[in-house]
Amino acid sequence: MRRGRPEGYCHRQLLDAIRYLVAGGISWRAMPTDFPAWARVCAFFRRWREHGLIAEFHDRLRGTLREREGHEAWLMTLARRMRAWE
Repeated sequence: MRRGRPEGYCHRQLLDAIRYLVAGGISWRAMPTDFPAWARVCAFFRRWREHGLIAEFHDRLRGTLREREGHEAWLMTLARRMRAWE
């Protein structure tokens, strides 16, 4: 069970803000006011990164793309995890 204050924004808004940052190559503080506050978006990203979720999302998306192209997705995931163990 999660404790503390509930999040004030839906995850979709936060993910859209992160995608905007990556696509535009801008800094956290340059976040437009259409998105949640930059500090909230940054905290959200850091929390997910610390728990390994960003890497997990990346692996799943890459796996889906590789399967669509006719490659075996599990090979890339295995190689990434082996590098992490080194």
